[in-house]
Amino acid sequence: MLWSVTPTRRSEASISAFVSTLALALGLGLNNGLSGAMVAPAMIALVVAFVGMAIGKAVRSRLSVAAFRRWVLAGVLLLGSSMVARIVL
Repeated sequence: MLWSVTPTRRSEASISAFVSTLALALGLGLNNGLSGAMVAPAMIALVVAFVGMAIGKAVRSRLSVAAFRRWVLAGVLLLGSSMVARIVL
């Protein structure tokens, strides 16, 4: 659980996520996987992701762990249901 992770482990996870993302970007760039037409939408998606993480952090700090987990799982359930509905309908 994230709340019981030591600061050192949290830093290691952050560095790992950063390096993985950098490696993915480098791999896509070197293999023409990120064309010029995709740069703007990718940057917009990146900004939206960071805003979402900031909002999630703010909400998480105000809710109990159980309540936050319930809301996140409800959101994932709704997202998954909408994906299934698009396929079925």
